[in-house]
Amino acid sequence: MRPYISALVLLALCLTPAACGEESESDSKARYERDVKTIFDEATRANQAVADDGARIVARTALTTLDEVVVKLRALDAPSEVEQAHADLTNGIAAFVDLRRPALEAMSDGRLREAVALGRKELPLETRQRVLQARETFAEKGYDLGAEPPLE
Repeated sequence: MRPYISALVLLALCLTPAACGEESESDSKARYERDVKTIFDEATRANQAVADDGARIVARTALTTLDEVVVKLRALDAPSEVEQAHADLTNGIAAFVDLRRPALEAMSDGRLREAVALGRKELPLETRQRVLQARETFAEKGYDLGAEPPLE
């Protein structure tokens, strides 16, 4: 279950919103924050809806949800002041998904021992540091993206 818990925590923590062209800076920021929070809220609800249906379904759902999070974050147009932070955060989440994919696939196939072993892998320190720096940039610019990403 550890990969599932990590996936849920990641979803709740790592959101990044988008902005539109002619909006004011504050409207752009608000839209971006709202869009990111919506993406993560939807993902969290989807995972919670199947939490009691067993590890296989949870793992499949978590993997699908995480893949969708990455796709949606990549589709967002971040405000220019946080464009690099958005890219670093999104790339960090994608790396986390790639790292957890084998464990979640093993779990969804019922290979629980293998899933546990695969779930022990950690993101490289540099990737974790980039994501944490991105989160600091968002905070410095006054963006509220929710909780901190686990990245472990």
